[in-house]
Amino acid sequence: MASSKNRRSQQALKGASLLTLAGIIAKILSAVYRVPFQNLVGDTGFYVYQQVYPIYGIGMTFALSGLPNYVGKQISWQVDLAHRRLFLRRYSLLVVIFSLLCFSLTFFLAPLLAQGMADPNLAVVIRSVSYMFLAMPFLLLIRGAFQGRNDMKHTAVSQVIEQVVRVGVILGVAYLYSQVFSQDWSLYEMGAWAMASAGIAGFTAASYLILALLQSRGTQRLFQQSKRSRALAEDPPYHLTWPQILRTFVTDGLVICSFSALLVFFQLIDSFTLYDGLLDFGLDSELAKVYKGVYDRGQPFVQLGMVFSLAFQTSYLPLLSQAFVKKQKALFREAAARFSRLTFFISLLVTAGIMAILPELNVMLFSDAKGSGVLEQYLLMTVLASWVLIYHNIFLGQNQWFYSAMALGLGLLVKGVFAHLLVSRFGLVGGVWSSLLALVMMLVLMHHFIPHSIKTESQMGILLRDTSLVVLLMWLAIMVLRWTFWLNFPKSRAFATLFVGLAVLLGAGVVLLVVRRYPILNPAEWQELPLAKYWIKNKES
Repeated sequence: MASSKNRRSQQALKGASLLTLAGIIAKILSAVYRVPFQNLVGDTGFYVYQQVYPIYGIGMTFALSGLPNYVGKQISWQVDLAHRRLFLRRYSLLVVIFSLLCFSLTFFLAPLLAQGMADPNLAVVIRSVSYMFLAMPFLLLIRGAFQGRNDMKHTAVSQVIEQVVRVGVILGVAYLYSQVFSQDWSLYEMGAWAMASAGIAGFTAASYLILALLQSRGTQRLFQQSKRSRALAEDPPYHLTWPQILRTFVTDGLVICSFSALLVFFQLIDSFTLYDGLLDFGLDSELAKVYKGVYDRGQPFVQLGMVFSLAFQTSYLPLLSQAFVKKQKALFREAAARFSRLTFFISLLVTAGIMAILPELNVMLFSDAKGSGVLEQYLLMTVLASWVLIYHNIFLGQNQWFYSAMALGLGLLVKGVFAHLLVSRFGLVGGVWSSLLALVMMLVLMHHFIPHSIKTESQMGILLRDTSLVVLLMWLAIMVLRWTFWLNFPKSRAFATLFVGLAVLLGAGVVLLVVRRYPILNPAEWQELPLAKYWIKNKES
């Protein structure tokens, strides 16, 4: 019996690690492809794509991880096969209705949405992305069914397939536009073809999942009905009644998913406010599109910075939930404090490191240094959003999703109210300020509800002080390198690339020297970091 439990625990741990790896690969692919895409289509082409991207981003947050995780959790909680079948049958109907509603809103209201973005030409691009919602039921339900049986392999593989196909189609379209069809296609037609990648990738991943389902008899059984499940539907238990399923779908499902897509929602608000605000600021339409494209350069930087937060989040949430259910208060407090400190430490170092080399990184990736000052401030979202995610996961671990829902509502309200106002008054940087203000307001609200014992044990003030010293030393070293470098070399993309490489090595070296010499993290926290055993071994020797 004990060995069977251990096997299940090991399988669950292995599956979680597989999903984490797939999620990180998907995040990296999603961030990295934007660089060659922008290089091929320019800032205005990048603007066209990025205006509509948040619609894809929100839909894929639901279909990639958020709702499949919820479905898998609900399936695993059911007492027997009949209850699992009834849940999946009712939830399938709910998901199909939700997906058709999303498709209808984006397809039929595309002209209205484009008008809201102050650019009617975007309607064709919005319609192009809407088809991905038709693949959502297959992606969401089959992934959830596999996860409910602790089989994470097919979910992980389908995530990677989806991203590889999407990125391949996008870059293929960008290449064809720049090399073959630049005289025949408008930028909006190019954007529509690029956004068609969402539907193509979604149905490709769905095809893989359907084939995997046909080969898994155990998972197939979840989608079949029996006399027992039909009889159960006549008099279902409370948690499988329609009102209760709908309630948990909205609370445990949509609210939690929406929080995972927080920055994508901010991008969606930017799509409706930034370009219009720049027009009110006094820019002409073509220049405003270029500026919006420059502003969107910040997204891949933030996405890459958030990869580490995602990894720690996936590792710690099950531990927090388990400690809470078993009423192990000391373990919960210790795990929450460690999770908070590690995520904040890494996100602060990564953000500061990218900010220190951003002008040259901008030239290296995008061929010019446009908007570097704005993008440096944009990067502050990495630290604040990581901190918000820390608190969100602590609340989830205690099953207190309503605090996260309150913070999400406040953040979206603040962003929505101030975005256009600040952009029309201060220009491009106003969009960044509205996001930072929204995140700060969310943090203030969430901090108020975090248990005092966790705040005390985390010692975030001391960690901020110690990490700031490391950041200062790293910045000083990179400033000396910059002064020496540009004194002896011409300013060009090639030498910007060389500088970035040397600065990364120098910055990492300074950080390692300082953190090995001074105990910023304790030994237990060190063990959680990549290559920790190597560092600790060398430190002891």
